[in-house]
Amino acid sequence: MTRLLRIALVLWLTGAALPAPADEHGDDGDPPSGICVALGLEDAARLQQLTRGGRTLVHARVASAAARDELRAEIQRRGFYGLASVEAGDSFDPLPYADNLANLVVADLDALGRSAPAATEIQRVLAPGGVARVRKGGAWTRTVKPAATETDQWTHWDYGPAGNAVSRDRQAGPTTALRWYAGPSTSDNASDKVGMRIADGRIVYLLREFEMSQFGRRQGPCLLVVRDAFNGTLLWRRPIDDVGGRGDDPARFALTVVGGRIYAFPKAGGPLEAIDLNTGRTLVRYEQGAAPPPYEKHRFWQDPAEKFHLIVRVFDGKVLQCYRGAVHLLDEKTGRTLWTWSPGGQAQAFWVVVGEGKVFAAVTDGPLAKARSSPACRLSSVAALDLATGRPAWRSSDFRAGFLFRMVYHDGSVIVPTFENEKGRDKIGYAGTYAVACLEAGGGKTRWRSDEGHSAHGHYQVVLVREGKVYVGNQRGFSLDLATGKFLAKHDWGQYDTGCADLRGLPGYTFYGLTFIPDTGAKITRGQARSRCDVGVFPAYGLMYANPSGCLCSNFVNGYVALAAEPPAEPVADENRLTRGPAYAAAAPDAPPRWGRDDWPMHLAGPTRGCVVAGPAPDRMDLLWSVRVGGWNPADEGLPADWRDSEQVPGPITAATAAGGKVFLAVCDAHRLEARDANSGKLAWSFTAGARIDSPPTLYGGLCLFGSRDGYVHCLRADDGKPVWRFLAAVRPKYICVQGQLESAWPVHGSVMVYEGKAVVTAGRQSATDGGIQVYCLDPFSGRLEWKTRIWTDPDADRSVEPRNNSYQPDARRTQNLLVASRRGLYHTIDLLKGRYGPGELVELVGRTASNRGGWVTSDRQKPSAREITVLWANSNGFLSRRLDSVGRNDERGGYYSDLIGEKFLLADDRVYFVCNGMWNRKHRGLIALALDDEGRPAREPLWTAKMPADRTIVHAAALAGEKILLAVETQHAGKTVCSLRVHHIADGRLLAEHPLPGPPVRDALAIANGRLFLAGQDGTLYCYGAAGR
Repeated sequence: MTRLLRIALVLWLTGAALPAPADEHGDDGDPPSGICVALGLEDAARLQQLTRGGRTLVHARVASAAARDELRAEIQRRGFYGLASVEAGDSFDPLPYADNLANLVVADLDALGRSAPAATEIQRVLAPGGVARVRKGGAWTRTVKPAATETDQWTHWDYGPAGNAVSRDRQAGPTTALRWYAGPSTSDNASDKVGMRIADGRIVYLLREFEMSQFGRRQGPCLLVVRDAFNGTLLWRRPIDDVGGRGDDPARFALTVVGGRIYAFPKAGGPLEAIDLNTGRTLVRYEQGAAPPPYEKHRFWQDPAEKFHLIVRVFDGKVLQCYRGAVHLLDEKTGRTLWTWSPGGQAQAFWVVVGEGKVFAAVTDGPLAKARSSPACRLSSVAALDLATGRPAWRSSDFRAGFLFRMVYHDGSVIVPTFENEKGRDKIGYAGTYAVACLEAGGGKTRWRSDEGHSAHGHYQVVLVREGKVYVGNQRGFSLDLATGKFLAKHDWGQYDTGCADLRGLPGYTFYGLTFIPDTGAKITRGQARSRCDVGVFPAYGLMYANPSGCLCSNFVNGYVALAAEPPAEPVADENRLTRGPAYAAAAPDAPPRWGRDDWPMHLAGPTRGCVVAGPAPDRMDLLWSVRVGGWNPADEGLPADWRDSEQVPGPITAATAAGGKVFLAVCDAHRLEARDANSGKLAWSFTAGARIDSPPTLYGGLCLFGSRDGYVHCLRADDGKPVWRFLAAVRPKYICVQGQLESAWPVHGSVMVYEGKAVVTAGRQSATDGGIQVYCLDPFSGRLEWKTRIWTDPDADRSVEPRNNSYQPDARRTQNLLVASRRGLYHTIDLLKGRYGPGELVELVGRTASNRGGWVTSDRQKPSAREITVLWANSNGFLSRRLDSVGRNDERGGYYSDLIGEKFLLADDRVYFVCNGMWNRKHRGLIALALDDEGRPAREPLWTAKMPADRTIVHAAALAGEKILLAVETQHAGKTVCSLRVHHIADGRLLAEHPLPGPPVRDALAIANGRLFLAGQDGTLYCYGAAGR
């Protein structure tokens, strides 16, 4: 045997990657899409080639800032920045990427020299199945990372064809860190309840597309979506017909992913199809199998449960279907029916699992009973069918009579749990008493019965077998010994942090959502995410996958997320966080800076985020100029399609800020900040950051301050854009994938709070994720750290009972939000960051309101207070949206001030103006003005109310300037959408004028400065309005 063959054999036997000759440009065999990390490549043309026309996200890392700036400028000039981005670093070991992030690594180690990363570090960053092309010693080699041996997949709703929802993944477990994120952040369609399937490096799910806006949703098509399971990049999506069933009864057992194929029903009333996992192309249509009827406004309690109850199992080249009481086995490749079996007469097959060369069918003699999310049957027998012929091998009725939700096959046994119903024959209650029978799979002999009547509770009951134990229940249940049937223990798996979910298993744990119950020790509850009710989370590839919650009532990381169990990140030392720029020495002012009364220097006007400016509004609304700054192409597919759906940004561009004769805004996905002449719209300068910029900069003392989602805070000179300083607010450099682009695990909002002469920023996503939300107070001129703190929720804290009536406890979660100043101090949602106490001291505030605004209840949890603090509902007399991210484009819940709920708020010294659709007070609707007392509390009766258009109206932005209130609205009437700018008088709310707008603006799009109005459009255009000739 030659030496090369011996080496190859050893590498193959040990699972190691085999290097092969390659070159930098040889793309044969490389992943066709996903994420590419390019190390030491300084050729813009080559980076553009690596993007593969928008299918691959490229992140380049070079050794010097000069090379970075030159490469950024060239990529911006070529117009593909965002698909490719560039960062610099003097060290490449460790690399600033999460584990298993990249599908392709192209590394020129010769160019990097001594700073080059080790081979083990490249392998850490590379995803299983990913390719590394490395140049060393003048030669290029190609290696493929093998699959991890201790991870697993999840191919069916209940794991696999045996129906036993227990994974063999030894790397998945109690979560601490976010690995990737994709939107939307919430959904309420039946398609989402089908859950997720994770196999062959892909995650597959159904999504009903919609747009959210204040108090309204626009339904779109239902989509079959496929993403990379390791980094979340969008690979493809295709429209399918809507999922049959009520929201609580989707065909969740009909979606399966096995062997590089998706098995689904893309056409209503059509047959099952096998779809290529990599391309979305239909390969086989199973015309001889079963097909559910078209979805026609399914009436859950009126229609029979049999109408939509459908099970699909795929295994060993076979496709098994159970529908309308019959069992069908088909050939996977040809779609030919191998056999069909029906129990005969009025009997029908209800449930099927596979094992030991047999199909095990639960048979009922009557109709199916209805229950939440999954029907049940009154079990009459269990039949074992020979897999080769479909003939019954045995049939057993040796179990206690009762209802059955599910049964499982495990290691030669069929576990059959039945329960006594509390609501009669056709409707199932949430609780009951259970008996369990264990049947021998080979011959049907009863191994044991446990008929004692153990209690279990939940919306539906699950049975699973793991590590020698049989578990029955959902929110509460019990366990039995698999060998003997002996009762072992009662279990309380909890509910609130996880919603209602199927019980599932891992090595060492059972888990219910993100509540993990170890074999020994206390229950572990993680609060980073909560899936849609009745879905739960799915383990695979060492991660836990969750889909969007159906509501926004808690501060979770809401969306399609992958969470990892990681040790805490080692933070960068504070003395290493600040980097000085070329304009650093010239930044210090001679005198304390002041904002002009006519300027709009901060997002939403100023520290209170009240959208109020003292200067006048324009006398006329002539269009003075407009300029296309950025935009999304609706025809783009691949990664740009994912950007269009992002809720992390307000649109292709942000709103503007304006001061000193310039207007400033960001092109979000191109990572670009622009300064333009306020009189002409001409570009004055631009600056490229390391990741998305989600909101406009803050202008202070001749400086331009902003954060970016790479975890940095930037300070530029406002006149010419020269860098003054950069501060790392993230715990450490670490990139993850968020909606088709790389971001820090600790992003920073673009809008920096300047309060009492200090810049205060937050970095993070949620207080229970990645170590919490970091808070820094900086000197705006020098970048010097004044103080720091952390908004952190111990993920191990017991939150089995979530705070109610809008009060908050010290262990409650928070998500990142804009900082807001009020009369009391500086707030992050409900956390006082600077005020009556020491700088940076966190003070827990609690408040609640009586119904109909009948009373005021206030308190200060941690310290007694001589002065009353008014803290009502979700904020502290500030102005915050109740969205998970207050700068994103979709604002479903609007804003809050005290106990007021409205679409948009304008907060003046002695009044608050807001648009109300009736949620706050059904007596008053429209634009409302309320007086404020000396403590900032609103009066109970309006000063005036102005009617809004009777048709459906969305208020995208609001501003108050001088004596005028300006509202940018979108009205839908008779199938048409009309956008306009409404002008009201502050004295009585009367409508002064209404001006047409060319299209809908981005969220909070208005800025008024020096008698001019700047409006950012959803098409990426910045408009300037005012009186022509002045």
